[in-house]
Amino acid sequence: MQSRKLTGLKELYLVMGYQCNVRCTFCFQADFSSRYNLDRRIWREKLLPAYAVTENIVIQGGEPTIMRNCLEFCDLLGQEYPHITLRMNTNGTRLTDSVEELFLAQGGTVTFSLNALNKTVYEQLMVHSDHARVFANLERLARRRNEMKRPLEIGLSMVLVQPNLFEIAPLIRYAAGLPANVVLVHDWILSTEVDLGMAQRAVAEGYEAIDAAGGI
Repeated sequence: MQSRKLTGLKELYLVMGYQCNVRCTFCFQADFSSRYNLDRRIWREKLLPAYAVTENIVIQGGEPTIMRNCLEFCDLLGQEYPHITLRMNTNGTRLTDSVEELFLAQGGTVTFSLNALNKTVYEQLMVHSDHARVFANLERLARRRNEMKRPLEIGLSMVLVQPNLFEIAPLIRYAAGLPANVVLVHDWILSTEVDLGMAQRAVAEGYEAIDAAGGI
């Protein structure tokens, strides 16, 4: 009876916790510890029937690549559920070999929360991150994906605030060179003090970059 009820399941969205190693200046979280990480009994035992039938799983943190439950979950999926494609958002600081291999093997989408291409702006927004390491991890994944011709989509995302207004177009141009599949711009400026004229010019430049890039 349970398996019949789950037959139509296409996607499972698991919030694995809020543990994170980076402090984005615009982040909504009040706690970055492991205290609220999803209990092993839920993801490792209770949800097993769902894994057998679902087609895609979204792994949501916090930062999945530093969370023990996420890493163990990825090992489980790679060993026992090769039919499942995956989606994950990451800050990109610790893209481990095992996680990289899993996504290359099973496909899906990895979205990197970059928020800026410029190193100075990036470090202003992404406290405790490592600009060089993140971009090296991203470019390695894109290069291997391209060489192996794997069906893995790569996304870049940014939360739009005053310091990174004019990072939209550079990020789109950078995405076109990887190539990435999508650039996500999350509008946060309406809740902050911002020069609306500057915001309009920045968004216009972003549309021009999309038209020039093609395929993003």
